[in-house]
Amino acid sequence: MLAISFREQIVTAVVTTVLVVLVADITLVDLPTVAESPALSNVSTPLPEPRTPLRFIATAYCKGQTTRSGVRVRSGIAASDPSILPLGSIIQVSAAGDYDGLYTILDTGPAIQGRMIDIYIWSCYE
Repeated sequence: MLAISFREQIVTAVVTTVLVVLVADITLVDLPTVAESPALSNVSTPLPEPRTPLRFIATAYCKGQTTRSGVRVRSGIAASDPSILPLGSIIQVSAAGDYDGLYTILDTGPAIQGRMIDIYIWSCYE
């Protein structure tokens, strides 16, 4: 019962290889950088260099299940104004006590305008 013909082994190997290639062949689309953002294309002031410390107002949110980028909410996610920090940006928050750390901008919100970030927290009672 366990023995299969050489032909069946070849067919199984080919089908498995094709499935692996189809599953593993995922195209990643780069998000536009801040400089390429259409909302900032006519800004006359130069954009800050990467890693330049900037001041933002930080708030927190705990509601929702899915971010603007389609990812389920979890710790380490923040929302921002996409014209300032586009989706996919990685930021380091300091001077926020227990919430200091690295966050990925994967969400937006109608109330998040300008230099504001909204950090996702698991519990609304924190």
